[in-house]
Amino acid sequence: MRSLTTTTILLLLATVLPASAVAQTKIEPAKIAPTKALEHVGRNVQVRLVVSSIGRSGEWHNLNSGKSWDAPGNLVIRLSPDVREELARRGFKNPGLDLLKKQIDVTGTVLEFRPGGKLVPGIELKSANDLKVVDDSAETPLPRTANARSGSPVEIKPEEGLQFIGRTVRVRLTPQAMGRAGELHLIHSGKSWDAPGNFQVRFGPDMLAAFAKDGIEDPGLHLLRKHIEVTGTVAESLPGGKRVPGIDLESLDDLTYVLQSTREAPSISELLSRRADVHLRNRKRFGNVVVAAIEAGSRPESLVSLKLKIGDDPPRLYRASAIEEVIVDGVPLDLSFDRKDRVLFVDKEKRTARLKADEEAERRVLSIGRRLWPRLTDEEHAEWVAQHKEFIATIQKHFSQLPLKLIETKYHLILTDIPDSEAQKYLAYLDTLYDEMCRAFGIPLGSNIWSGKCIVCAFQNRADFIRFELEVMKNTNGNPTNSGGICHGTGQGRIVISLFKGTFEARFATVLVHETSHGFVNRFRSDVTIPSWLNEGMAVWIAKYIVKEDDSLEKAQRKSIIALRDQQTLAGFFDGSQIPGERYGTASAMVDILVNRDSEKFRQFFIDIKLGYPAEEALQRAFNMSFAELTSLYGKSIGMPNLRH
Repeated sequence: MRSLTTTTILLLLATVLPASAVAQTKIEPAKIAPTKALEHVGRNVQVRLVVSSIGRSGEWHNLNSGKSWDAPGNLVIRLSPDVREELARRGFKNPGLDLLKKQIDVTGTVLEFRPGGKLVPGIELKSANDLKVVDDSAETPLPRTANARSGSPVEIKPEEGLQFIGRTVRVRLTPQAMGRAGELHLIHSGKSWDAPGNFQVRFGPDMLAAFAKDGIEDPGLHLLRKHIEVTGTVAESLPGGKRVPGIDLESLDDLTYVLQSTREAPSISELLSRRADVHLRNRKRFGNVVVAAIEAGSRPESLVSLKLKIGDDPPRLYRASAIEEVIVDGVPLDLSFDRKDRVLFVDKEKRTARLKADEEAERRVLSIGRRLWPRLTDEEHAEWVAQHKEFIATIQKHFSQLPLKLIETKYHLILTDIPDSEAQKYLAYLDTLYDEMCRAFGIPLGSNIWSGKCIVCAFQNRADFIRFELEVMKNTNGNPTNSGGICHGTGQGRIVISLFKGTFEARFATVLVHETSHGFVNRFRSDVTIPSWLNEGMAVWIAKYIVKEDDSLEKAQRKSIIALRDQQTLAGFFDGSQIPGERYGTASAMVDILVNRDSEKFRQFFIDIKLGYPAEEALQRAFNMSFAELTSLYGKSIGMPNLRH
């Protein structure tokens, strides 16, 4: 007689036993490796992995077995807000960072995801109980790639580099400086190549070419002050005879970094004594204020009131109904007001939408080879100011024959040989400009947009200004002999304004405001360059708004109209390259048209450009208008309805 197979027995049971009895039959999950997940889509599995990187997708937080979401063999573990709350109750307040580099067991059904069109397997946890930490210090090999080296990487700190020469390691660092050595580009974990404990990452020609294919022409600038992780073999170099450890990057897969948009917001209970930006419902915005006291609400993650210390004033109480948002280190808490309970609470839907938009914006900026400016701490601002003062000291030494004095304000370092009695009245223009630009772009008053402070070198005489440009700034691209002032921006974030006073005081004030506005625009949101017509148009327009006694705006606009009557076209005006001086008036008139039509939409138009949208697409998004339509509006305003763009 033939024996019954397991399958036959189960079928017989299904026909003779009650459904509840069959349901009690438990099928154990299959144990698989992360790299085998795609072979088990739709099946319940148990997988052991080391969390090698983290990320976000909307409201979901992701734990990756690979060094990035698109690494070969990666398995993504997705944590919903509810699961993260469960994990927080188990002691993982920030599950992504708290579980990073830990070995975990996860149980769940393998699903398919297609971020960016790439097929990636993953598990969406149903419960925090489906995740167990196996070994806090576990180190297991990552999925092999074509560039993988033999041996499992050892996780080290940058300052331990010399102890691991010849070993394959994984090191996390935040580049503080960059440099070059022949054809190599370098980034440093220290403030300089010879700083104690410095660790280098070196990019050779092949890696520079690989970065360039991704639109990143200068990886040093791109990675500066980002939190990165690098895997490779530690080798030492001997610049100046000093032993410096580092990794020669061999593949882009061996370097990952954390997107700014994935940074965690603190909980409401963690706000006490923290500095924050606070937006009120009456449209007032305060930057860098201290949270002196919190009155918590009855529901989790809610508040009834905040007591804020703004500047030197005594702490002041603000009810929940008066507060729109609180932002810490550039990350919003995503608050909404509950009218029934009269509390502010962390709104999960609002956070999901914000995270999705922020990540899309950052990836768009990165895709064109640009980056968001990192939010600097008070300590980093102080370091920048110290560096700026060293630079200023070299200028004073270079111009030892001039009575150059340093005047320091809240946001500016002004080096000038203009007599104090005259210089002081121009400082008011800088303060007014800064506050007006903050209001225009929705930046809380009190926030510092600069890297440290903005450097302003204001000379009395034109000859000294030209000498400064040629000898100190090494300005060989422009023509300082034909300029009243110049704004110098660097990829690292330093802004230097240079100009001269001469005898026309109102004109000097206008140039001071004009060039400093360029610096502000450079430092707003990202290092994406805005088109020249918009940059110059805004600078001319806001200079007139602040320096009312100067008539240069009217002159510029008349000059532009006269030139256009002969040309009948704005050909090349919108293409992004530097517009000629005769077009400054046209640019300022177009800014005036847009601002007067809707100042909020103009702000969004400008923000969209800084977040990577092409200028005409940004104009279409904000105003539902093309360049041709904007040209037509301007043409009609000057009596030239057939003006072409």
